[in-house]
This record gives sequence, structure tokens and C-alpha cells, in this order.
Amino acid sequence: MSLSAMTGFRSYVPTLVGLAMTFITVLDHNYYTATPYAPVRKIAKASETGHATNIIAGLAVACTPPSSRFLHRLSLSFRTRFTGCTA
Repeated sequence: MSLSAMTGFRSYVPTLVGLAMTFITVLDHNYYTATPYAPVRKIAKASETGHATNIIAGLAVACTPPSSRFLHRLSLSFRTRFTGCTA
């Protein structure tokens, strides 16, 4: 493989990984903020009984780790492998 082809490949793969991570992150954030999904319904149900349960339910949902954190770290290690960048 020539140097220019390798440079193009090293740019192409991380770009695809970044686009895939953007899509996954949008889906993940949509799940935690859209009305039809369980986390939002759980907080709405808790707010029927009072302020304290609303706060507790919100904190409980906030403490659940979204999948995008793991996938973001995985994509960073993947991009580092292909490009050598650490940022």
C-alpha cells in the first residue's frame, strides 16, 4: 500500500467511527429525554407523589450509565490505534 493510500485509510476509518458514535449518542440521549421511554415515564410517575420522590427518581435515572460512555471510550481507543492521536 502506498503512503497516500494509507493516509486516506487512516482518515477514513476514524471518520466512520465518529459518525457511528454520533448516531449512537443521539439515540442514547433520545432514550433518556423522550416522553415514550421508561426513564422519563418513571420520573413523571414519581412527580405525582411529591417533590422529594421526584428528586430521588431523577437522581436514580441520572446514575444509570448510558451505553454511549462505554462506546465512546471504545471508539477513542479505536481511533488512537488507527491515527496515533490521543485527543
